[in-house]
Amino acid sequence: MEGQIERADKLFGGFSSEEVVREIAPGRNRLLYLWGHLTATHDAMLPLLGLGDRSHPEFDDAFVSNPDKSRAGIPSHEQVRQAWNVVNTDLWKGLKKCRGPTWLQRHSAVSEEDFAKMLRAIASPSY
Repeated sequence: MEGQIERADKLFGGFSSEEVVREIAPGRNRLLYLWGHLTATHDAMLPLLGLGDRSHPEFDDAFVSNPDKSRAGIPSHEQVRQAWNVVNTDLWKGLKKCRGPTWLQRHSAVSEEDFAKMLRAIASPSY
C-alpha cells in the first residue's frame, strides 16, 4: 500500500492548482475531485479498521456523496493536499502496527452475526 500512496503522491503532487481543476477528459471528473475522493475514502478506513477517528469527514459531502461539479465551494487544492498527507500518514502508521491475527478480526462494517457466519463457512468449507 505504501508504494501505491507514493505513486499517487507523485501523480497528484506534480499538478498545479490550475491543472487539478481540469477534467481528466471532456465531461469527466476533475483531478481535484478524484484526489479528494481517494482522501475521503482513506480517511473512512481509519475508524473502519479501528485505527482512529477520521480527520476530514467533511470531505464526504464534497467528494463522495455528491458527483463532481454538483456543488460550489469544495475544498481547495492546498486543502486536499494537506488532508491527503495527514490521512495517509495516519493510515500508514496504523496499518504498520497491524500484525497477523489483527487482519483476521472483525471490522466495524461487518455485524457480529455476519462475521460469525463467515467464520463458520471458513471452518467447514463445502467444496
